Amino acid sequence: YIAEEGSLYFKFDDHSWFSYHAPVLSMVEQTGNRGRLDAAIVRIDGSSISGKGTLGSAGLAVIIDLDGAHPGEDVIPVKISLEETVVSDGAGNLYKITAQELIVNVDISGKEEDTENLLGNVEVVTYPNPTAGTLNFHANNQDELIKIDVFNMVGERVHSLKQINNRSATWTPDLSQGMYLAHIVTKKGKTVQKFQVVKN
Repeated sequence: YIAEEGSLYFKFDDHSWFSYHAPVLSMVEQTGNRGRLDAAIVRIDGSSISGKGTLGSAGLAVIIDLDGAHPGEDVIPVKISLEETVVSDGAGNLYKITAQELIVNVDISGKEEDTENLLGNVEVVTYPNPTAGTLNFHANNQDELIKIDVFNMVGERVHSLKQINNRSATWTPDLSQGMYLAHIVTKKGKTVQKFQVVKN
């Protein structure tokens, strides 16, 4: 396997064409089915809009190095299937979109790249989110974790992770139910991840 089960995520872009002149509400939920996410976005005022472009981005945590797995190859094609995609109009009518398959090429060459021009240069996956137990942080793109500080929504630091193993860190939060921000420093830069703690 090249991906950690349960690490698949989707993040809607709050400033995409879909939110033009209307606030939006989005939800993403991991289901019990392996490799499946349920995601939805709606314009709160109920108005309709037509457009074309990106609504968000998806990602996952790579858990093994692929060097040597395919001798002589610099790129490994990975097939991703999009199934059960449904959209609705302003009247609540549902429309099913034909299932599609995407091919993502994973570069395992290890060649240096001009990272100044790469979008998403710092990519850390936080999962499962929401969490009722253990929380994992994983750095992709051959990056390494250096420091992780956790803050509540009023800006108070509530925890600093000490046990970091290069590309990954595991933590069992002893926090009240609610939303938190993980300020993450890696070798390539900084990022902030929002996560939710739930109590069963």
